[in-house]
Amino acid sequence: MRKLSAGRLLRPDAAVAGAYVIFLALAWASYRLDITSRYLFASAVFPGPPSWSAYGLTALGLAALVLFVRKGRGIRVRAHRGAWSLLALALLFPVTALTIYLTLDIPLPLVLAAAMGYILILRTIACRFRDVRGVVLAAGSLAVASSILVPVLSGGVPILDPEARLVAAMSPFRALFHGFAVFAATLAVVYYGRRYLLLAAALGVLGVISGFKSDAIAVLLSASIGGLISGRLRAREVALAGIPILGILTLMSTHIAVLAFGSWNIPPLYYPFYRAGFTFLVFDRIVEMALPWGMLGGGAILSTSQKVVSTAVLGYAEPHIITSTLLGPLTLDFGIPGTLITSAFVGLYLGMVGNHRGPFQTALYAIVLTHTLILIEVGLQLTSLILYISVFYLYLAWKGDG
Repeated sequence: MRKLSAGRLLRPDAAVAGAYVIFLALAWASYRLDITSRYLFASAVFPGPPSWSAYGLTALGLAALVLFVRKGRGIRVRAHRGAWSLLALALLFPVTALTIYLTLDIPLPLVLAAAMGYILILRTIACRFRDVRGVVLAAGSLAVASSILVPVLSGGVPILDPEARLVAAMSPFRALFHGFAVFAATLAVVYYGRRYLLLAAALGVLGVISGFKSDAIAVLLSASIGGLISGRLRAREVALAGIPILGILTLMSTHIAVLAFGSWNIPPLYYPFYRAGFTFLVFDRIVEMALPWGMLGGGAILSTSQKVVSTAVLGYAEPHIITSTLLGPLTLDFGIPGTLITSAFVGLYLGMVGNHRGPFQTALYAIVLTHTLILIEVGLQLTSLILYISVFYLYLAWKGDG
């Protein structure tokens, strides 16, 4: 009964809708708590609480997402896995190449070579490996190597050095660490159970060192979700994993805020309220400026640094990384159609991948569900498309025992 209940709770429509409601509740509370509202409304950027239009458009987007999830469940992609796999690769190469091109100042031949190299890694995982332990070892090793290169190339330890953290934010090795660490930890727990929680914890620590809480949370949350769905973990063990996640959301977030601003007066336990409130206020500004047909015509989704929101929406003189909710980027680009495009893409995708069968597919579903839950606050971006398409390809092409 416990496993069945967990399975229902972690279905994509229930999980995403539930997490979005929690996010909105945190934001709503932040506007009414004196400890957070005094800072949210301290400047002319946000003169007051968000409008009902922002809540209404969010409700529309969320309702559409749930409907598209249910529509996606009826699409039996595994019946035509060869054609779908080729389509995934055909999409993955240009999206990866475009992301690298927009992020890194390197010659075009190197961009194309890097994109092709990434695809070859995926094909090797899907078609050559037969032993999941080998995949876990390879992915874990790549994650560790990438985590070492992040501070080396950033000029310092990101969690301790704000300048190094800014450099690390755009580092391809940080993105590689995120992907391979989540992949290794989730596969290990789904296949081999609770004894591999130590691996997830170790990779989570490396995520903390990277200076970005989403990296560490993604590793721990994805492994926990995968273990719960597969029955490898019990609810009590997953609850224990929630303790470090809560610490990352409060203590680590407060530490990062102090590094960034020099001082911070909001107590750690209130930081999640403040962050949700700030992000939803950004979405409210997007709704005010971009409806009905959008404003940037693709500029937001193509901003791999997520800095365009700070200048185009908030009017910052110096660009900063600003989150705008899952629906924010494409709404800023294309208005209400952009909201519905986001809901259709994410909903159909989760509906299709939610039809998981073996343990390998279960692990992949846990990874993309976790990523989607993080995007509720962060916002859809090109790197997310790379992850979604990569997982979809592996979901169809895996030749191992999953």
